[in-house]
Amino acid sequence: MKAGYVYFVQAADGGPIKIGWTENPERRVEQLQASTHQELRLLDYILGDRRVERALHDLLADYRVRGEWFDDCLVVRDAINDTMRGAEVRDLRESLRERVVEEVVDHLIEALQAFKSREDVLS
Repeated sequence: MKAGYVYFVQAADGGPIKIGWTENPERRVEQLQASTHQELRLLDYILGDRRVERALHDLLADYRVRGEWFDDCLVVRDAINDTMRGAEVRDLRESLRERVVEEVVDHLIEALQAFKSREDVLS
């Protein structure tokens, strides 16, 4: 699957919310804005592929207005918020994983340097 972003765009004044996928959320909003008189606002976006977009569409099918546009209601907002929290947790886990790897590498370097120092003293 191609990497990209699942984005959430809302039509002004509490209008429907579009759940879509793109490689560039800001550019996508500009493209959408060019085809409508309503002001559109990018609510948020997360790293994800088309499977995430499809899962959200399926989950919220009962709230679909048309195509990728959904009612601005509590259920849709909760689904978006839950998706964003899930992305934050994944991002946090990845960040922690990277820090742990960095710490392990730093400790290994220190251990190798200490070993080399002892080896130099013994020779």
